[in-house]
Amino acid sequence: DDYWATINGDISWLDTSSITDGTNMFRDTTINIDFEIAWVDISSITNAEWMFYGSEFNEDFSNVDASSVTNANYMFARMVLDNDINNLDLSSVISVDYLFHRSTINGTISNWDISSLTDGSRMFASGTYDNYGAIINSSLAGLDFSAITNMTSMFREATIDQDISWW
Repeated sequence: DDYWATINGDISWLDTSSITDGTNMFRDTTINIDFEIAWVDISSITNAEWMFYGSEFNEDFSNVDASSVTNANYMFARMVLDNDINNLDLSSVISVDYLFHRSTINGTISNWDISSLTDGSRMFASGTYDNYGAIINSSLAGLDFSAITNMTSMFREATIDQDISWW
């Protein structure tokens, strides 16, 4: 199924504070307005699977409370992330399959709290039938991978344009 949508109007009135499942919420959406993702309250969302997949907006995620998210599978897949996503709180996340599949990461993610993450498999990887992993132009130096026990295919087909000798 195709989910393409275009938003041209003000959505600051949108009350998402009681939503717990954000699956596909902004999937393949183009937002053509002065939009701040901080307006969208995702603090109650536990399932953010495919939430921003393929979306064409490049917002500052620094004030977004994602601390309840446990499932982040494909959350930022097929996106170009240039702005600040460094302070996104993912402290409850336990599933990150293809989180950055086919994405370009230019914004910093080194301060992410992924302390609950035990399975990092395929986090930056390509899919089964393509060769397009994440392109990582941002430092990963501050990420705490110490709780991760499964890193199967974590960086499969990914391009890392940073020094990872600290690892």
